[in-house]
Amino acid sequence: MSERTERFEIVGTPRLVLRVPAGEVRVVTGRPAEVVVRARAAEADLSRLFITGQGNSVSVEADRSGWGRWAAVDVEIAVGAAPEVSSRQASGSLILRVTAAEVDCSSASGGIEVGVVEGRLTARLA
Repeated sequence: MSERTERFEIVGTPRLVLRVPAGEVRVVTGRPAEVVVRARAAEADLSRLFITGQGNSVSVEADRSGWGRWAAVDVEIAVGAAPEVSSRQASGSLILRVTAAEVDCSSASGGIEVGVVEGRLTARLA
């Protein structure tokens, strides 16, 4: 297993855009004004993972180009404030261990665990 870490400075409410079809995404408490993304996977799968930040948004997206399988990646995201979360997964799991400002998530065959949501919660499960 290989690991990759990316750090982003955030002012205000972090917005997480998660497109990780296979694997586990866990959101935990971190330091104020910062989002830290730690990803673990086989090197080939990590090379297909894009972690980007712009303004208050941090995106974690796995590439599924061609006819190959989805990249299977386990991701931990540490946030210092209640995030807005948008998540799309096929067979992965989303676990929120923090209070969230808003959550919009869908999963075809994975699990979703959400605690406290201050605003709107939308969950679509197949």
